[in-house]
Amino acid sequence: MVGLRSNAARTAGAAAMICLALTGTALAAPKANQIGVSVNALEDKFGISENYLYAISGDLATDGALIRLGVGYGGGDEDDGARLSADVLLGYQIVVGNWKMRIFAGPTMVQDADSPLGYKILGQVQNKKTDDIYVNATAGYSSPKEQVNGTVQVGFQVAGLVAGPEVGVVATPDFTRTRIGAFLTGMKIGDVGLTVHGGYTHYESDTESRDSAYAGASATLQY
Repeated sequence: MVGLRSNAARTAGAAAMICLALTGTALAAPKANQIGVSVNALEDKFGISENYLYAISGDLATDGALIRLGVGYGGGDEDDGARLSADVLLGYQIVVGNWKMRIFAGPTMVQDADSPLGYKILGQVQNKKTDDIYVNATAGYSSPKEQVNGTVQVGFQVAGLVAGPEVGVVATPDFTRTRIGAFLTGMKIGDVGLTVHGGYTHYESDTESRDSAYAGASATLQY
């Protein structure tokens, strides 16, 4: 009788271990897709953008080729950004520890440019938000308007979230817009990650110079 109980206990224990292993595998299932939506506003301009990212390898957490689809819509000053833009980019990701480095290139369309069709190059370096110091740096070039842009965020752990300063610039042959502000990220609603930011922006062109506030929010979902 004791032997039967011992066998039963061992069988139950083995079954429990298998269930835990299967559960852990399910929880750790790789995610190949990412959807992002962002909204930004200035006193004289607004913008909405959406992007979809797909890891050809089947896992956004490992080295491999990526496909990025993006579309944006903006309104405001005629000389400050496109009313409609879209791009299809092919890229590659390298993962080193908690760091991801991505580079993309491909065709783009900018509606109100003199030559709407062209190419776009985009790069990003980012580490995990759970690190003591979080860094997210992006830089890009879009040929239809000869536009160069870049943003750097450096965040620190604050009450379970990540907060810190950000700086950014958008420049074309016609104008330069510089911004200095702060961001807060690490918030979640279910599986959707949220980021908010805001601050001060300075606009400079050959004909005018002005300052204004800016604010924005973005949401990201991986699955």
